[in-house]
Amino acid sequence: MRAAQLLWLWALLRTTRVAGALVNRTIDDQFGDTSTGFVPSYSPLDKWARGDLCTGCNIHPGTVNVSQTHDQTWHDSTYHPGNPDHTITFGFNGTAVYVYHLLADGTFNGTTTFTNLTFFIDGQYVGQFVRTPDNASDIILYNVLVFNQTNLSHQPHSFKTVTNGPTDALILFDYAMYTTEDDPATSSASSDRTSSTSATSTISAVHTAASRVASTTPVGAIVGGAVGGVAVLAAVGVLLLCIRRKRAMRPPSIAERVEPFTMHGGERALENTPSRRLSHPPRLPDLRLGRGRLMPGAGSSTTGSSSAGSSRHLFTPHRPRLPPLPPQSVSGRTDRSRANAELVQRIQTLEAQMRALETQQQPGSSGSSRGTSSNPSSNSSGSRGRSRNRSAPRSGLRTELATLRNEIAELRGELEHDQQLLAEVDVLPPSYNT
Repeated sequence: MRAAQLLWLWALLRTTRVAGALVNRTIDDQFGDTSTGFVPSYSPLDKWARGDLCTGCNIHPGTVNVSQTHDQTWHDSTYHPGNPDHTITFGFNGTAVYVYHLLADGTFNGTTTFTNLTFFIDGQYVGQFVRTPDNASDIILYNVLVFNQTNLSHQPHSFKTVTNGPTDALILFDYAMYTTEDDPATSSASSDRTSSTSATSTISAVHTAASRVASTTPVGAIVGGAVGGVAVLAAVGVLLLCIRRKRAMRPPSIAERVEPFTMHGGERALENTPSRRLSHPPRLPDLRLGRGRLMPGAGSSTTGSSSAGSSRHLFTPHRPRLPPLPPQSVSGRTDRSRANAELVQRIQTLEAQMRALETQQQPGSSGSSRGTSSNPSSNSSGSRGRSRNRSAPRSGLRTELATLRNEIAELRGELEHDQQLLAEVDVLPPSYNT
């Protein structure tokens, strides 16, 4: 599957024609457009001079670093009030245009260095650049962007710079730049011409060496076979890498078995579980009714004293549900298994407590008969004591039994839920870390 996709992509790249890309083209003040050869026009023509050749100008190659100008040229003109507008005009086909001038600070032997430029695109006013120079020293500034306009429609445009007004102004135009789309047809035509020339040479070679051509393996077949072989090998390598990574990230199987808990003589023990072992088996208490508590009363009667109050244990009817197991987590699975073992232990303990309460609830149990007297003379008072001792505890025992049954049912539901999560984790695919 991957190899087929790679081959399809390679074929698509070979057959897709590249669309025109945006490129910048330059219009030099002297040599014009590098693509079309169009040269800017200057008006009035007798008011303009080529700065790099003007020896009578106050700003000349002796005062200008020619190497910092574009193509080592610039056009120079000085406007005086009453003159016709001094203009620079050129055309371009693009979506953006940028105009660069030289600027002068100082006086340069009395020459004005004030700049006043107004710009028009397709006859519409688009901006103005006005600058008052610093006359402290004679300095030339190079590659100064005096105007730019973007987001134009991609079509032929005319650009015009105008200098006029009541003040003398200096113009030092260096170059302009515009953004356009490179025509793919030009590259295609050039490629076709190259291919045609190559084909002509090949045909000539075939006619002069037919026997050698007949025995020569086609270059296209060799290149195609090599590319296809590389693509197949790359696909196989990627597939093997994915399989290896999947196996490496798969957690080892952990066989954990919860051994049953055995109850002997009121004691419980946890055997062969992966969780912590108890230092000594906990003792199952002799239960009797308390206010929301189970209180051990070993060695005391049902009407016994409060001597066992110091060893009371709070009865918690609700146990919070454990958080879900994260997928493919070995440590999380081990903790969940330990938690399940604790749930089993808790359920068995509660069942033992419930059986003890059921035994106390049965008529004629030892707890209910302890209040009787062997002295016949105390039968009347003993009957009244047994009546009170049987009625009050039995209602409490029923409540306690109902609470224990509810908790056992809730714990069993939680145990089944956790076991289902563990079963789902065994079949989940491995997760990949990016």
